Amino acid sequence: MNVEKFTLQAGLQVVKHCERDRDSSCRYGNINIDSSRSYLNRNARGVVIDNELIMFRPYTETVRLLKRETERITGRGLQATANTLVSIVVTLPKEYQAPKGTDPKDWYTPERLKTEQEFWTAISRYCKERFAVPFKDEKGKRYTNFVYMCVHRDETSTHLHAGFVPVLKETRRSVKKTRDADGNVTERTVISRAGTISACEVISRDVLTTFHQELDAFLRENVSWYRGGILLPEEEKTRQGQNVTMKELKNLPADFRDERTAANRLDALVQAVGDIRGNKAALDACKKELLALSQAENLPPLLAVVHQLIKDGLLTDETIKRNAVYQKAVAAFRAYTETLAKIKKTLQGMERPKGKERGGRD
Repeated sequence: MNVEKFTLQAGLQVVKHCERDRDSSCRYGNINIDSSRSYLNRNARGVVIDNELIMFRPYTETVRLLKRETERITGRGLQATANTLVSIVVTLPKEYQAPKGTDPKDWYTPERLKTEQEFWTAISRYCKERFAVPFKDEKGKRYTNFVYMCVHRDETSTHLHAGFVPVLKETRRSVKKTRDADGNVTERTVISRAGTISACEVISRDVLTTFHQELDAFLRENVSWYRGGILLPEEEKTRQGQNVTMKELKNLPADFRDERTAANRLDALVQAVGDIRGNKAALDACKKELLALSQAENLPPLLAVVHQLIKDGLLTDETIKRNAVYQKAVAAFRAYTETLAKIKKTLQGMERPKGKERGGRD
């Protein structure tokens, strides 16, 4: 399962992918689409709100209408860099996927399609209840912030795409904290009004923290055969190489952390660096993690061996050069050290230049 936010131009690429518009400008998604199975895809025409089917409108038209609504309510223009599309992708649990090489005509029987549809209907209902907002245009015709909902069966895994313009369903008040160059913190109350585009409020960190678990619980209650599958346990998620937050990393059992691959731990650091946003405490934590990951004793066994071979000048040994396992490990080690170097450079760029007066400018 995946939730992402996109700007207008990036969102256009997502919509093209979902609509299977494979022109030369489309750069999003899996390019290895099996067009012979595209006839199995299903696209919803709209969403039902208050017992009325509200048809989807084109993405750009929906953004135009909601942007105008936002500017009318707030009295100010929407930033050009604002995220105007939220994409939700949910994959069918593995045990219900067609085995590789299976003929779709043999696999997709009426019974199996009916079983799948129960799953897709529940997800569509959850997304609609959580995020759909109805509006009326200047002619009084109803429209919604949702722009597509489709099931794809012509890629590696069967999955559902749901896309909508992130619009608030109710007015929210929040406190924003800002820190100046001297470390002083100021607070201000921000009012986000209902009916306006606000991706950071609709898909906030708090929402992302609970969204996956809430959808999983909803599916357990509303799909007769569902017993899990869109979520992975934290340890399994880590083993499969997916990103984890620094908090999740620290909460893992110590013996499990010791067995984690350097690549996965590095993924966590890369993600944390991207979330620093001027936070000095987070910067210091990332610097400490970078230092730890740079030490040979923290490398997994195979990369530690490669490190020692490089140190001893033995990588040119013919036995090692012919060993595919070691060659793969060498490539992994080099990629690992290159990433560490990039992170170090990024963190150095985030540090405040020394020798400057407090509050001074370059």
